[in-house]
Amino acid sequence: MRRWESNQTKKKEAMVARARARDAKRHERREQTAVDRSRKLAASLSESNATNDALRSMVREITQKHVAALAALGVAEEKAETALLSAQKLKPARAFSEDEEPEPEPESPEPTTPQLRFAKARSDARDD
Repeated sequence: MRRWESNQTKKKEAMVARARARDAKRHERREQTAVDRSRKLAASLSESNATNDALRSMVREITQKHVAALAALGVAEEKAETALLSAQKLKPARAFSEDEEPEPEPESPEPTTPQLRFAKARSDARDD
């Protein structure tokens, strides 16, 4: 009977050893899976951080350009206002009135040199 008990003990020990080996493999796989997930998350986070940094720098550049454009617009408005005030001081107020019609330009005097008189007469003759 002793032999039977020792065989049973050996079988139990072998079964326990297989179970422990199986559990150790499961544990190793779980650890490896956790490590892989951790690496993937770290890579994803790094990629997200790089993308966020790039977006932040783009927003910063756009904001700086926008602020510069607004400043330039403000300067241009000030210059235009100054120019308008200067022009109003130099010319009479009626020059800026939109109600008045512009005065007609005076007709040019007749040509005085003989060549010009001849050219004028010739062009008048063609018109007739």
